[in-house]
Amino acid sequence: MESPTYPTVAVLGMSEAGRGWATLVSAAGWPLTIYDPDAAVLQAGGEEIASRKRHSLGSGIAIVPDEGEPLPGEPRQGRSLLNAVTNADWIIDATTSDLLHRQRLLEQVEGVARMAAVLTCSAPGLSPTELCARLRRPGRLLVAKGFDPVEHIPAVEVVPGPLTDRASLD
Repeated sequence: MESPTYPTVAVLGMSEAGRGWATLVSAAGWPLTIYDPDAAVLQAGGEEIASRKRHSLGSGIAIVPDEGEPLPGEPRQGRSLLNAVTNADWIIDATTSDLLHRQRLLEQVEGVARMAAVLTCSAPGLSPTELCARLRRPGRLLVAKGFDPVEHIPAVEVVPGPLTDRASLD
């Protein structure tokens, strides 16, 4: 039997939302890279993701590893933004920064990400039109706002912009 193919995901920013998204993706067994420019925050984020996965039994996320084996979808820590996003199919911006910082970050991501990578931003109150203002290819950007805690509430508000490609939305 052929094993399923999952998208490779990069979560940028180990904010509460970032840790929730990373826990959800990691628990599903999808290949995941986490990144935060603050090495201590990145390390703490990785530890908290593992802890959240261990404590998520009964929350709808089925995680039952054999004794002594790593949890499925163990996240890899990106050493740089380039290292984190280069091979990702889905890039989640979960930073806690303002609009201008997010626009710059998304512009940097666009410069090194795969052409087919979908960019989502979990930015409450910011529109896709505002977020993609500096992008050359705005069609792959969506706002995807999970409800807190992301890993426990199976609902996400997805907001496409007027330039969002149908393929990215799908």
